[in-house]
Amino acid sequence: MALKRMALALGVGYVLGARAGEKRYQELKDLWDRLAGSPLVQHAGEVGRGLLDRGMESVTEWSRQDGDAGTQRGEQDRTGGGSPLQGARRFLAGALDRGRVA
Repeated sequence: MALKRMALALGVGYVLGARAGEKRYQELKDLWDRLAGSPLVQHAGEVGRGLLDRGMESVTEWSRQDGDAGTQRGEQDRTGGGSPLQGARRFLAGALDRGRVA
């Protein structure tokens, strides 16, 4: 008898929780749709994309300038030598070469 009550309680809890979860999901989805359609958020996204593009151009230029003056990529990359900034530049330059970054 206790097992049946427990199973019934679990079933009722599951159904009520699923309904509450669906309602909350709809609320969050509606909020996201309103925010995504907001001119302010769209403008902020455009500004962010512009900053990202400028940053990528700068890092790419630094990477190309350090290409010959820096250390050899093969051994340096495997051993983790060099500064973290040099590592980031090499990583982004490789991503650009492979077409992983637009």
